[in-house]
Amino acid sequence: MTARKALKSKRNLVYSTREDRDEKLQVFKRRRAAIFQQRCTGGEQAASDGVSGGTERRVVGRRRRSAKSRALQAIAAGEDSDSSSDAGRASSEGSEPLVNLRQSIAPEDIEEIKKQNSKGVRSVGDLIEKCEHSMEYSSRSPADQLLGSSGDKGHVARKLELRRKYEQKFALPSILYRSELIMRIQPFLRLVEDLFKNRVSSYYKHEAASASKASNNAFLSLDEFRSMDISRFVAGYYGLRRQLSVGEEILRQFRPFLLKRQGKTMKWWGVADFANYVLAPEVLASFCIDEMQLGDDIYDRETREKAYELFHNTTEFGLAIADAEPLEQWEAPVRDQRATGPKMTESQR
Repeated sequence: MTARKALKSKRNLVYSTREDRDEKLQVFKRRRAAIFQQRCTGGEQAASDGVSGGTERRVVGRRRRSAKSRALQAIAAGEDSDSSSDAGRASSEGSEPLVNLRQSIAPEDIEEIKKQNSKGVRSVGDLIEKCEHSMEYSSRSPADQLLGSSGDKGHVARKLELRRKYEQKFALPSILYRSELIMRIQPFLRLVEDLFKNRVSSYYKHEAASASKASNNAFLSLDEFRSMDISRFVAGYYGLRRQLSVGEEILRQFRPFLLKRQGKTMKWWGVADFANYVLAPEVLASFCIDEMQLGDDIYDRETREKAYELFHNTTEFGLAIADAEPLEQWEAPVRDQRATGPKMTESQR
């Protein structure tokens, strides 16, 4: 009897629990449906508000851009900000409300722009023209800087006079093309190794060491190079262009050798500049001794002093005359055509 009562009470407890759970589930379903319906209604209203708000913001943005554009146009035309604002206010009356903007450009900046306009700087084209003129002047060759522009009527006359002066005074040899020069200096390139074996004294190496010691930098900077008197490192009547060609040949043959023997001076100059402005003029000095018949021994100190002195006295010839001559043989016809102008055909005659 007791067991039956216990089983019956257990069943009643299970049934009552199920009924309570089902009732709570129905309540939850009804609440969820109400919340979902409310959210849908609110989302539609927010979407409509967002569309209208976005439209209003776009309209205001267009008004602001239009007003700012009118203000900038007024400034570019040299008008006062007050007159530009009056014009904008007058154009906007009767159509749509004007959005007042604060001036984004300081009054002193506007006055500065007006002053620049009054001085003649009125367009970007003027600025470009001035920059091109400055670049044209700075890019002039040493020959043009010494003798004047090649378009100058007296340029050719001054060039011929300078050439005649140096050739008569120093009996200078003919100017060689690059290929001829590189071929003829080959026997003298052994001097590069002899310089590092102290078999020959080097004037240009001494000058390079003095320049590096006078510097406070660990390496040759661009500003120092530009301020340097480069004529101290030019191989006289050969000119700078042919000297740099010799430097390229030295680097082609001796770069690994030089990289293994970098002292303080070469590290300051760099391997390329050391080859161009120290080793190349020394090789050309040896070639000059042979070409000008200054002596029998290219390693003799007094003989090399003669070559150094000749280079010092003919640097102007090298920069003004030799550097203006064609470096390659194929450049000669082009140079002659530019000097004489294009030839006329039979039909043109």
